[in-house]
Amino acid sequence: MRRLITVIALCCMFTPALAHGECSDAAIAGDESSRYARRVLRESSLAEAQKYAKKAEAASKRAMDVAEECEYDEAAAAFSHAARHAGMASKAGDIATVKEYARETMRVAEEGIKAAEQYR
Repeated sequence: MRRLITVIALCCMFTPALAHGECSDAAIAGDESSRYARRVLRESSLAEAQKYAKKAEAASKRAMDVAEECEYDEAAAAFSHAARHAGMASKAGDIATVKEYARETMRVAEEGIKAAEQYR
């Protein structure tokens, strides 16, 4: 019994991603980010577009955190860029600029999703 507990403890130490959540959550949160960015593109109101850009930023940050925990370096970098673009979209002063950053958010989030799915 003592050996079993030791083996489990060692496994947890050497697989921190599994101890902190499912690695597939990176792709799921990335998809959420992409969907919010797509929603920005459908909005005509600056305030509504900025609201969805903030949600895309939060989802990108969640995806980045999970990707970092799982050591998905390429996916983490892409989600970091997506979060940055979504943050710039949420602060932009006109709807055209918000949508421009949202398109970039969506593109980079899709790259992160593909990278995260390769690790499955």
